[in-house]
Amino acid sequence: MSSKWLEELGFSTGHPIIVTTTQERMVIEVDIRL
Repeated sequence: MSSKWLEELGFSTGHPIIVTTTQERMVIEVDIRL
């Protein structure tokens, strides 16, 4: 994923993310696990 694209959606660069997909959607979440 492009960091510029994620920044435009409100995500901070440098933070890990989790991407979950199904046939109909893609969910992008900040990974907050310690």
